[in-house]
Amino acid sequence: MSLVVIGINHKKAPLEVRERFSFRDENLDTHYRALKNHPAVREAFILSTCNRVELYGVGDDPAIVADNLKKFLGQAQELPVDFLEKYFYTKIDREATTHLLRVAGGLDSMVLGEVQIMGQIRKAYISACVSGGVGTSLHKVIQDALRIGKKVRNLTGISRGVTSIPGVVMELIKKESGLAHKKALVIGAGKVGAGTVAKLAGLLLQEITVINRDKTVVDELTKKLKVRAADIRMLPQEIFRADIIIAATAAPHIINCAMLEGVLHIGKRQLLLIDLESVSKLQKIKFPRCIYVFHFFRGI
Repeated sequence: MSLVVIGINHKKAPLEVRERFSFRDENLDTHYRALKNHPAVREAFILSTCNRVELYGVGDDPAIVADNLKKFLGQAQELPVDFLEKYFYTKIDREATTHLLRVAGGLDSMVLGEVQIMGQIRKAYISACVSGGVGTSLHKVIQDALRIGKKVRNLTGISRGVTSIPGVVMELIKKESGLAHKKALVIGAGKVGAGTVAKLAGLLLQEITVINRDKTVVDELTKKLKVRAADIRMLPQEIFRADIIIAATAAPHIINCAMLEGVLHIGKRQLLLIDLESVSKLQKIKFPRCIYVFHFFRGI
């Protein structure tokens, strides 16, 4: 029996591409039933987070298993197989096992040693067990990965300190002076954006504003946290009001020079601009009195 993984992560593709392949928790049972229609895949495990989507399969012929996993993914997400070839990696047997161990240990994460991935693997594992995807082979591999991931953290201390993207952002912002008088603007309310907003709510900021195209997500945040929502059409005005701007969206060129000219050319306070997803949104902006963090986590 061979173990195969096909996957996409933050190293392989930008967020807008990764999001096209993500699996919603409420639909996982349906997806596992669909996987059972591929007899070459005897066991299956789906790991879907904001930074990766990986499908693990066990079968007799690794080439056929990989092909079946790609066909399933293409059908599930309504995307052509050639699109998968551009972004997905394939790992077999020892390489696949080693990869899962690295993922569980936080060695394949945007932030080295992140702890969230362990919980995400456990949650995905439970869903796979309930749906009948995991058998003897995957059970052992996943249990080993969780055990070794915990051991890596205990022995190396890799997870000490800040181990999440929102956490690193908070450490950066805490270095700013006069937080009680500053206003933060978060553009995007996906998993990373929402996590950042939740962390910001713990700081003594004057105001936190969230902009997102899907108003339902923002409404949930405003109910849980003391933040205000703004319409995407008001982005230039909100930029003018803000002292700290965090771009947590994959939309390209969301902030342009024209939006900042009026703010910075009239002698307004210094801006802190943090780009969490793609350097293309901010890379062409060059103004004085701006602190730029271009795609802060690339290469970590």
